[in-house]
Amino acid sequence: MTPDDSERLWTIPSPDDSERLRTTPNDSGQLRTFPDDSGRLLTPNKTSPAMPARQSRKSHLKRTGTTRCLLQWVESAINIPESRTPQIVPKPVFRMTVEFSITQSMITIKVQNFCSQILILRSTYLYYETSKRVVLFGGVLRMVPGYEFAMEKEIHEKEDRSYHVVFLSDLLGTPYRLRETVMIHLLSPRKARGPPLTLSKLPVFPVPEYVQEVYLYGFLENPHYSRNASLWLERLKTYRAKQLNADNLTDYLRSLDQIDEFDSHLQMLRYTVENGTLEERLPKEYVLTIDQFKVPPVLLEVGSHVQVNCGVIGRNQGSTIVRGTIVERSSIILIETETPLKTLRSLKIEFPLNRIQYKLEYKALVHMSRLDFSSILFPKIENAKPTTPAKKFDDAVITE
Repeated sequence: MTPDDSERLWTIPSPDDSERLRTTPNDSGQLRTFPDDSGRLLTPNKTSPAMPARQSRKSHLKRTGTTRCLLQWVESAINIPESRTPQIVPKPVFRMTVEFSITQSMITIKVQNFCSQILILRSTYLYYETSKRVVLFGGVLRMVPGYEFAMEKEIHEKEDRSYHVVFLSDLLGTPYRLRETVMIHLLSPRKARGPPLTLSKLPVFPVPEYVQEVYLYGFLENPHYSRNASLWLERLKTYRAKQLNADNLTDYLRSLDQIDEFDSHLQMLRYTVENGTLEERLPKEYVLTIDQFKVPPVLLEVGSHVQVNCGVIGRNQGSTIVRGTIVERSSIILIETETPLKTLRSLKIEFPLNRIQYKLEYKALVHMSRLDFSSILFPKIENAKPTTPAKKFDDAVITE
C-alpha cells in the first residue's frame, strides 16, 4: 500500500460510483447482517454493548446531569499484510460525538464514517489504562460513507477523567485493517451563573447579491460584473494581500462568513429530493431512505432543518409546506414534523441551511465594529529605550 492508497479514503467518488451507491442494494445504506466468528448473524440492534440511534435518542431524553466531553484525535493507521510497519493516515476516518451521564455513569458515543470508502467495523474498545479495557462494540457492522452509529456503556469514572477509544475496522474488498485511536476527556459540568439568557429575534443578515455573483464566477475577473461586485472583489483581494489587521478586521471576517454561508447553502441544495416518498413510523415521524438522494447526504445531521412540500391540495389553494427537523441519522433519516402530513408520496423534500450560527457571527461583528479591539488583538511593539540603573550610594560612616 502506498501513500496514495491512504489518501483514497478521502477521495470524492466519481459520478459512476455515486450512481452505484444509489442503485446497488448493498451500497444504499440499508442495514445488513453479517456473520461473526462463530457463524451467528449480527446486526447493530442485536449487539449488547451498542444500541440503535433511535433508542439512544429516547434514553438521552430521560437522562439528567449530562456533562461535556473533550475529544482529541491521536492516530489513524492501516495495517498491511505485506509490511510490518503500519501506514499512517493523515486525517481521522471517523467523526465522533460523546456524552457522559454523571448520575448513571453512562457514556454515549456516536461515530460516523467520515471518509468516502465503505468500512466494516469489527471492534470498539474503551481503555482505562494500557492493559485495562472494556468492549463497547463487538461484532460486524457495515458503514457506508456518512453512516452514523451509536453505542452506550456504563463505565467506571477515573480520577483524571481521561480515556482512549480504539476503533478496529476493515476496508471493504481489501485485506487492510484500520486502527484509529481517539482520546476522551470528561469535563466538569457547567454551573449556572446569573439570570437565564433570553435571545431576541436575530436580524436577517442576507448574503448580498454581489457576493453571490462573484462566488458563482469563481472569484475571477469578469467585465460583466455589477459595480458593487467589482468593488467587493477588489476589496477582498486587497484584504488578502494585507492579511487580517485592525483596519479590515470586521469587514474581512464578514466577507469570509458570507462566502462560507453561501457555499453551505449551495451544498444543502444538492440534498433536495424531488418526487420523494416517506414512510410513517409514528404520528408526525417519518422515515426517508438514503437511496432517494442524488448525492450522499454527508452534511445532514441530527437537528438539521427539513421542509416538506406536499404539492397542491385544493383548486383554490397553493402547495402546503410542512417544517420539521431530523431526529435520527443512521442508515435511514427520521424526520419529525410540526404537523402530520396528508400525503406520503410525490413530495419535494428540502433541507434549508440553519443560519443561526451565521446570524450570531454577523451580530457579533456589528458589536465589534463599535468597540476598539486594536490594542488587544493587534498590539503595537514599541522599541523601548534601555534605562540606566540608578547609582547606589553607600551610607557614609558617621564618626564623631
